Amino acid sequence: MTISQRIFALLREKKLSQKELSEYTGISPAAISSWKSKGTNP
Repeated sequence: MTISQRIFALLREKKLSQKELSEYTGISPAAISSWKSKGTNP
């Protein structure tokens, strides 16, 4: 499991959205979205 897969698994488990992750971490929503859509790692 890659780190991006783990992040999205934890988001599902904790019932958090990508937007909430962005707000909590200060990472742009576009960056988080690209991790998921392109399968890139942070």
